Amino acid sequence: MRQHYRYTYTGAVWDLHQRLVMVPRDSYPGQRLLHHELVVRGTEGDHRLTWERDEFGNRIARVNANRVPQAIDFEATFRLERTAQSRGTEGLPWRNDAERLAYLRPTALTAPDKRLIGAALDIAHAAADAGERAELAHRWAATAITYQFGVTGYSTPAAMALHLGRGVCQDYAHILLAVLRLLN
Repeated sequence: MRQHYRYTYTGAVWDLHQRLVMVPRDSYPGQRLLHHELVVRGTEGDHRLTWERDEFGNRIARVNANRVPQAIDFEATFRLERTAQSRGTEGLPWRNDAERLAYLRPTALTAPDKRLIGAALDIAHAAADAGERAELAHRWAATAITYQFGVTGYSTPAAMALHLGRGVCQDYAHILLAVLRLLN
C-alpha cells in the first residue's frame, strides 16, 4: 500500500506540527502489518518524526519541522498480509464497553449544540438501523455547510462551522463525528 499526501501553502510555514494516522495497526481482524515506512519531504533543514500509540491502539506519527518553504509531502508505504476474511463485528476497534464509550465522548471540536442535537434526533427517527443512521448522518453532514477555505481554522468546533455555514474538510469531519456520537 502507498498513501501520499501533499500540503501546498501560499507562503512559507514556520514551526509545523503535524499528527498523522496513516499506518494500520500491527494486527487487525483479517490482516497483519508486515512493514511500514513514512517519508517526509519538503522541509527546510531537519524535521523530527516520532511515533506513538493513541488510546485505541492506532499508530500516530508526529512530524515537527522548523520551516516548510512551499509544500510538504507525506508518503506512507506499508505491506499487509491478509489472514482471513473479517465478518460482522469482529472489526470493531473496542474490546469492551469502556473502550466503546471513549469513541462516543464529545471533544472540544465535536461538542454538540441544539442544531446538531436536532439533526441527530431527526436522523434517529427516520432510520431503521445503525447502518441507515450512519448513511443519513453522512448525507446530512455533507450538505450542512458549503466548502470555503479561510473561514474556519483547525481549532474551529463543529457547532461554529455549522453556525457559519462554511468550512473545509476538517469541519465536515467534525460535524459528522458530532452527529454520529449523538446517534451512539
